[in-house]
Amino acid sequence: MMIQGLSNFQCVTCNNATAFTKAKIGPQQCSCLSTALVWSSISGTCLCSDSNQIIIGSGTTAKCSACVGQYTTIPKTATTCSCAGTDLVFVPSKTTAGACACKASQILTPIFSCQACPTTTAITTPYECTCAKNFYWDGFTLSCKACSSVANANPSGGNIFACSCKSGFIWDVMTLTCIAKCTAGDSTCMSCNILYTTGAPATAATTT
Repeated sequence: MMIQGLSNFQCVTCNNATAFTKAKIGPQQCSCLSTALVWSSISGTCLCSDSNQIIIGSGTTAKCSACVGQYTTIPKTATTCSCAGTDLVFVPSKTTAGACACKASQILTPIFSCQACPTTTAITTPYECTCAKNFYWDGFTLSCKACSSVANANPSGGNIFACSCKSGFIWDVMTLTCIAKCTAGDSTCMSCNILYTTGAPATAATTT
């Protein structure tokens, strides 16, 4: 069934799943498939009443959600969100607000760009490529590095995330180096060899 009277004077079909419309209820209005949506005479479709939300799902179960998925920013269209990085693409979901991600053959870099892994490697995580034996993935240079090039590291062993360090040293995930371990019973040494630390002691704060 056709309806007439849009702001640009076009006719639209009310029974249109793509536009989330159901049936004609007046000369200038369609009903919506989902009660979460409202008719828009400007677009000739059913939309979220809040312009900061997108439609997720389909049919009678379609609902509205803000762009709260990973690396999403603001709505781009009625059903998609804009992404934080220009290389990222929006991946819709039937149940959530969706998310932005790199293509399946790429990893996400720290500056929100997407990069393909070297031809001799594969993707291990969304942020890391798989390296050959005795190499580790360097997230700073986005390349595989040999453990033999790291001071105090064993030239063999370890895994794609870390090299095997020599006795008395431990791998630091922030600097990607082998740093000295604190010895047992040393009260002057507080170990900083934990995830998300630099491996170096911080200056203690003072109070007044």
